[in-house]
Amino acid sequence: MIIANPGGRPQSLFRADEPIVQSRPLLPQACRPEARVPLFGDTEVLDFNGVVRKPANRHPSWWKIRLAGDLAEPRWNLLAREVVMILANPQHEQLQASGLHFGFDPWDIGTINLNMSCLRGLIEWARKDGLPGDPAYWSEADLRRRIKALKSDVEPPTLTRHVAFVQKMAAFAPALSCGWPAGNPWPGKLAAQVAKDVRDGTLSTKAIPPEIWFPLVRAAWTYIHTFAPDIFRALRQAEQLRTAAGPSAAGKDAEVDAWLADPANKVPCHYDPQWPEDQPPRSTGGC
Repeated sequence: MIIANPGGRPQSLFRADEPIVQSRPLLPQACRPEARVPLFGDTEVLDFNGVVRKPANRHPSWWKIRLAGDLAEPRWNLLAREVVMILANPQHEQLQASGLHFGFDPWDIGTINLNMSCLRGLIEWARKDGLPGDPAYWSEADLRRRIKALKSDVEPPTLTRHVAFVQKMAAFAPALSCGWPAGNPWPGKLAAQVAKDVRDGTLSTKAIPPEIWFPLVRAAWTYIHTFAPDIFRALRQAEQLRTAAGPSAAGKDAEVDAWLADPANKVPCHYDPQWPEDQPPRSTGGC
């Protein structure tokens, strides 16, 4: 007997050829006609490097979402791309036309990548737990068991992220092409409450003592103010040398032979005081 899918849409809300980044400014190089930007139809890698601004302290890998492993399977691949699209464009016109409102501000690319990690972990757990391969047949109780299983493995702040992901997925359910449990497994509770992530306001990183902080600031200012001109000058010289350098040493033997044959060109040698003066100098340790 064939059981009809209890949820989901017959096809995705989003077109394969539409860009994922629609709700934030693009970098200048990404606005050029020949620029390649991530599209909803990209099924392997969504690379946002050079497309939207990345904080300087973030590694480029944070700006690259790989749809590999479990997320390469067609059902999960489409689900992952739909979640990325919704998080990147919560005010997408197709969402609004369907009466769905998921906030105003697009999510940070790094945070979207973390949500993909939550999805991967959930898929892996569901497979090991023996749940159906179609999330349309999962229940809210299944998702609560997932979080309960995580409690002994992760710290409360990490658990909060996983709970928040499950709650977001319940809200996104009407916009997904596959079925998904539409009920919040913890109605009326915030993710931090479910994870018992209690913050007392204490900083996790201790303050740097003044006797370390002020010398550090002075050293940083010296680096910027005093050494910067020399650093930039060295960079320019290195670039000039790279530009002038030949791509290969092939064919240079004749130039070396001609240079050595010219008596005006001197090769420095170590002086041997015991060597006769009427004999040509020799090297006593290498030239």
